[in-house]
Amino acid sequence: FMSKILIIEDEEAIAFMWEILKRDTDNYDAYRKKISTRVVGSCSVVGTLNDLAKNGKLPYKSISIVDGDKREEYRDCISLPGNKAPERMVFEDLKERNWEHLDDRFGIGAGLLFQYLNDAVLLTDHHEWTAYVGDKVKKSKDSVWDIMVNEWCKQCLDDSDATNFINAVREKLT
Repeated sequence: FMSKILIIEDEEAIAFMWEILKRDTDNYDAYRKKISTRVVGSCSVVGTLNDLAKNGKLPYKSISIVDGDKREEYRDCISLPGNKAPERMVFEDLKERNWEHLDDRFGIGAGLLFQYLNDAVLLTDHHEWTAYVGDKVKKSKDSVWDIMVNEWCKQCLDDSDATNFINAVREKLT
């Protein structure tokens, strides 16, 4: 693998990407060594940097990844699985499974935790959901997101979606 800078929207997308790449146990350590991430804030910036990289206008080799809900808009970029913003997809998919295993993972009673999770998804801005839950359960939003993504990957991530994503990343690294 060649070393590359990975251009991505936000920290949540980075955590999501690494959790999916963990499925490729044979190459995961190589990914960790060869990929450095850069958060750029918006899908339009990811797309612009991807175009610049494709035309040899960047001083480094890069891989561009957009959220799944931006797949159609940025066809030249790799996209995360799904067709929604990662937070929305992870929370909504786990809610459909009645928040299974999350009470064990968070270490608090199901009644309280599920109330917090259900209340979070009512907030209009999905970027606030992990912070809302974190405030209630006394954890950082990143810690909440790591647990949610880990469980989503175990319970909801389709094997073929995982494989397609991993292969797309691997292809860009070779």
